[in-house]
Amino acid sequence: MTPEDLALLEANLDGAVQLTLVTGEVLLARPIIVVDEPPTPDLFFLELDPEGNPLSTAGKSILLEEIASVRLPA
Repeated sequence: MTPEDLALLEANLDGAVQLTLVTGEVLLARPIIVVDEPPTPDLFFLELDPEGNPLSTAGKSILLEEIASVRLPA
């Protein structure tokens, strides 16, 4: 993840972003908390459906190193 990707995540807390994972999977997500500190820099988020509604009330987390890129949704 680039510094620009990290900045985009932090600027869109409680908004919507498109995450592309290093595996190629693409997720629509609402970032809740970005933890950019060792030992496990990660992102806590809600996964969204294509309309921007949460798929669940349970949040998820992913290591920042598993995110290839961050974009605003189209």
